[in-house]
Amino acid sequence: MDRRARQLLVLAAGCAALFAMLLAVAYLWGPGRSLDERALTGFVSVDRGRLEDITRALVQLGDPRQVARIALGLVALAALRGRPRVALVVILLLGATSVSSQLLKALFSHSPSGPVGTAVFSAEETFPSGHATAAMSLALA
Repeated sequence: MDRRARQLLVLAAGCAALFAMLLAVAYLWGPGRSLDERALTGFVSVDRGRLEDITRALVQLGDPRQVARIALGLVALAALRGRPRVALVVILLLGATSVSSQLLKALFSHSPSGPVGTAVFSAEETFPSGHATAAMSLALA
């Protein structure tokens, strides 16, 4: 294995280790869980006003229809450029990340210990964010 590939694997392993530590802090350690819940409460209770319009527009980019449109555009662009493997990778990447985020939601979901303002959260709204996963997948594609 060449040096560059080894460095990237070490960085990926480091990111995975930091992610595992973050999960442990937010899910298992009392003060970390409390901080996570306070952050969620603060986020839910923010008076959004104009920010809500911008946020809604950005979040809609991760909706299934928008993701499908953008993905089809990327696939078409790759096909027009004579790069069928790239088109296939776009499809596989988006499919794999969509399935994996849903599996991770089931694995990592947890409910706040108390009410969060007037918000009620379902398993579909838990970590990891499907919208964020879709957006990052499109960016990588």
